[in-house]
Amino acid sequence: NTSLDDDGRNASLKNYDSIKNTYEALFDENKYQQLLSDGHRRISQKATLGALFIKLYRNEPVLQLPHRLLTQLVDIDQLLTSWRYRHSLLVFRMIGVKIGTGGSAGHGYLKKTAEKHSIFRDIANLSTYIIPRSSLPKLPKELKKELGFYYKYGK
Repeated sequence: NTSLDDDGRNASLKNYDSIKNTYEALFDENKYQQLLSDGHRRISQKATLGALFIKLYRNEPVLQLPHRLLTQLVDIDQLLTSWRYRHSLLVFRMIGVKIGTGGSAGHGYLKKTAEKHSIFRDIANLSTYIIPRSSLPKLPKELKKELGFYYKYGK
């Protein structure tokens, strides 16, 4: 990008490298396991790939409800984070930066908690891997048939 200065360009390149490493880890079992061990991921690689499949092919009839469930989990997580943040603001307004009534570090602790604790962050981060529908590979006919609703009479 020609409009960026050197610092902005370096930050963009660092961000690009980070995203590239995230993509590589998605399909490399050892790298993904390391992310799990380091606490950067909470759900397994298989679960992440399954959830990504659901998000990418959410228009398939049998995947519409699982997609809604994933969306609702992220919504719940965002609402909890929002509540935590608003609670930290209320605490700041009431007691300032003093020690909290429960013995915690007060406003600072609550604010960090709101920023840090996200139960379904792995699911929310799946949007990083979403590609345009026009670039999405078509499903094999046999798999598409299994993902649809149909009745089979007899054998």
